[in-house]
Amino acid sequence: MKTKRPLPKRFSGTIRVSGILVGLLVVLLSAASAAIAAPFAYVSSFGTDRVTVVDGANGSVAATIALPGGAMPYGVAVNPAGTRAYVANFGGGSVSIIDTMTNQEVVGSPLTICDGCMPQGIAVNAAGTRVYVATADGTIAVIDATTNRSLAPLVLKTGAFGGIVVAGSSVFVADFGGGRVLAVDVNTGVITPLPLSFSMFGIAASPSGSRVYVPYGKINNDQEYDLEVAVIDASDPSAPAIVASVPVGTLFNNSGASPAGVAVSPSETRVYVAVSAENTVDVIDAATNTRVGRVQLPVGSSPYGVALDASGSRVFVGRSNDGMLSMIDTATNTVTGPSVAVGASPVVFGAFVGTPQYTLTTGTSPSGAGTITPATSKFDVGTTVSVTATANTGYQFTGWSGACTGTGACSVTMTADRSVTANFALVQYTLTTGTSPSGAGTVTPATGSKYDHGTQVSVTATANTGYQFTGWSGACTGTGACSVTMTADRSVTANFALVQYTLTTGTSPSGAGMVTPPTGSKYDYGTQVSVTATANAGYQFTGWSGACTGTGACSVTMTADRSVTASFAVAQVQYTLTLAKGGTGTGTVGALPSSSTGMYNSGTDVSVTAAPGTGCKFSGWSGACSGNGNCSVRMDAAKSVTANFTLTGPLTCDETIGDLQKKAAADKHHLKYGHSMREALRLYAAAQQELARARAKVGDQDKKYLSALKEFNNGKAAFCAGRYWRAAHEFWEAYQIAHKILEHHRR
Repeated sequence: MKTKRPLPKRFSGTIRVSGILVGLLVVLLSAASAAIAAPFAYVSSFGTDRVTVVDGANGSVAATIALPGGAMPYGVAVNPAGTRAYVANFGGGSVSIIDTMTNQEVVGSPLTICDGCMPQGIAVNAAGTRVYVATADGTIAVIDATTNRSLAPLVLKTGAFGGIVVAGSSVFVADFGGGRVLAVDVNTGVITPLPLSFSMFGIAASPSGSRVYVPYGKINNDQEYDLEVAVIDASDPSAPAIVASVPVGTLFNNSGASPAGVAVSPSETRVYVAVSAENTVDVIDAATNTRVGRVQLPVGSSPYGVALDASGSRVFVGRSNDGMLSMIDTATNTVTGPSVAVGASPVVFGAFVGTPQYTLTTGTSPSGAGTITPATSKFDVGTTVSVTATANTGYQFTGWSGACTGTGACSVTMTADRSVTANFALVQYTLTTGTSPSGAGTVTPATGSKYDHGTQVSVTATANTGYQFTGWSGACTGTGACSVTMTADRSVTANFALVQYTLTTGTSPSGAGMVTPPTGSKYDYGTQVSVTATANAGYQFTGWSGACTGTGACSVTMTADRSVTASFAVAQVQYTLTLAKGGTGTGTVGALPSSSTGMYNSGTDVSVTAAPGTGCKFSGWSGACSGNGNCSVRMDAAKSVTANFTLTGPLTCDETIGDLQKKAAADKHHLKYGHSMREALRLYAAAQQELARARAKVGDQDKKYLSALKEFNNGKAAFCAGRYWRAAHEFWEAYQIAHKILEHHRR
């Protein structure tokens, strides 16, 4: 069979290299310039022992990195963070580690991994912690990317390996020496061989790790290689399988004699395959597994390595035969920009497109006080990120710390890992407090106090002397407790009113004069009230008592309920009260208070009484009194009263007693009838009642009853003779005898 696969210049090894790539390229979004972020292609020159860094933004050479003599750099892989480019040195048995920020090898680079093993393919896992190196002697070497130290090999001297890729937890390697693809589970070490072809080299995985693509030569009827791309389902690490094969290139053109690089778009919708024998890059629709496009490159350029930038807008192609780099616009599938010289034999394959990124860590202080955008994220080097802060309810933004300061707009250029914190503080609101009227009381807290959002503030009011609290207005109402939630500026007023006190005024004796103001008047606290007294006719003012004393002017300060009495005395003017009797009967006329001279002080109220004689009755008043009711005379002039009596004939003793009973009962003040008469009348009634009850029990002929009746009649005779105490004694004896009769019969 024919093969068009030229070996890299300077290669003199004896190993059979099937599908070896003559150029190696890695594209990476890196910071070769601190000013901007652009995709950068790291292109290894097998023939000149160097790596050329191409700025994908303008097609210029950003840097040239010289490697040790005899390195023969081959595969290149950039870690997911874009901070390191790893170069497999075919001739040196080593890996060069390039800091993409400085475009210089790191300390300790190159790292020797084997002696004479001929490293070719290289790949980095998604975490960026492991680097896997495929060698021509069938070894997969492992590097700890955090320490840059070699670890135990994953596979040792099994076939001859070209391209290598990481998909999920498995490593896939093109074993052109064994005519197969090996799937190695990095967790279990289990190797699953997938027989394919002895003509293959490049390999690529979809970003999700679910598909692996391998260009290979498929023998046709002419015993030549047609170029196809094997599609491997890598979703199950324990059972990877070839699920499709997509023809590319031209049939019966031996295009599969030199299979080269392959790359998958970030969207996983397109697969780009270098067809070295035909100087093209073919495009596959990943959904239908059919070729949908072809990009023509210069004749004789022999494209090998292909890789896409992070946006998927450009494909970078290393041309192994003429030492140039081309870029393809994926929107139009046309070559764009200039071709860039990158040195002899640029052997390109592997994940040579990457984007160096820095982490922007964002946060808020205190936690939960607000939000900050963007959230903690990774950004391409040189990216300018606008960071914004939004305060949550009750908080206010107070400023930035970290990569931004102050309170203005925050713009961060990602030239390193950055951290920005949005600082917040609780909003403070003003509580305005006051009293109405001013000076009527106090309110706490004092006006103008500031409080954090959501604070519950208890407001209290205390009335000053002479005032009383009447209620709240503003943020509180009513008269109960006032609690204000500070979610905005608030205002609370404690309302007060002057306490009113009652002034009780009066005269002594009643009616002796007048006092102003009238009793019961109410006055605000502190009011000065002038009290005056005016004596009625026949009286004279004698002085104050209560809130005022003495005889001078009376002024009362109303700081409490007050009482003032104006005292009067009868003026020393006397008038004569003449008492007389008239009519045909006899009787007596008396006066209370009595006066031996009949003279009374002016204003004295005199009660005049009339008592008819035996066989007479009182028939009415004439003079200062009239009618036959009570006679009361106020002595404000000389007056006379006549009690008129008429004859009624002689009264029996029982009638006399009955008449006196009525008169004594009518005399409520006990002024007319003495104690002895009243006591005799009381015992008379009691004995009379008890005798009636005894008679009902024993009859009117019982000896004891007759004895009691005798005592009773004796009492009546004594009473009618005016001997009241004797009468009382006889009535008592009659009562006792009758009572004993009743007690005897109760037994």
